[in-house]
Amino acid sequence: MQKIYFSLLFLCFFVTVSAQKKNNKSVQKSKTTESTNQVSLKWYTMNEALALSQKTKKKILIDFYTDWCGWCKVMDKKTYEQEDIVKYLNANYYPVKFNAETYGEKVEINSKVYNLVDGNRGKIHEYARFALNGQLAYPSTAFLAEDLTSLGVQAGYIDAPMMLNILKFYNGNYHKKMPFEQFLKDVLDYKP
Repeated sequence: MQKIYFSLLFLCFFVTVSAQKKNNKSVQKSKTTESTNQVSLKWYTMNEALALSQKTKKKILIDFYTDWCGWCKVMDKKTYEQEDIVKYLNANYYPVKFNAETYGEKVEINSKVYNLVDGNRGKIHEYARFALNGQLAYPSTAFLAEDLTSLGVQAGYIDAPMMLNILKFYNGNYHKKMPFEQFLKDVLDYKP
C-alpha cells in the first residue's frame, strides 16, 4: 500500500513539474515588448531599419543580444517595456533587435556587406563584430546617425532612466556640442 501511495505521489509530482516546464517554455517563446499600459515597441530587423531610414531619416538604436545573455533579458523587461522608453523610441528611432550569434540576414551598409560567419566560439555576425569594435559584450546598445555613421556604443545593462537620457542626448544632437556627463549636468540637471 505504501508503495502505491509513493508511486502516485511521484506521478503527481512529475505531471505537475512537466506541465510547469511546458508552460514556462511557451511564456519564454512569446517575447513581448508591451509596456504596462499596452503601448508596444516596434522592433525592426536591421535591413528594415536601413530601408526605412532611406525614406524617413531617423537615428537607429541597435540592441545587440544573445540567447544566453541574462542581462539582455532583464533589459528587455526593465528598460524596453517602460512606457516612456517605448514612446520615445517609437517616435524618434528605428529600434533594431540584433542577435549577434544567429542573425541570418546579410547587412549592407555604405557598400560593405556583413554576414553570419563561424567565429572562435561559434557563429558571430560580422556586423556585430564591426559595430561593437570587436568588444563582443552583451547586451550592447549601438546608436547610428541618420547617415548610418556610429554615434556610440554602450556595453552592458542600461536602466530605463539612463536609457531615456542617452536617447535624448543623441536624438537632440547634443553629442555634437558636449560630452554626455555635461549634458546630464547642464541640460537635464541630473544628479545621480
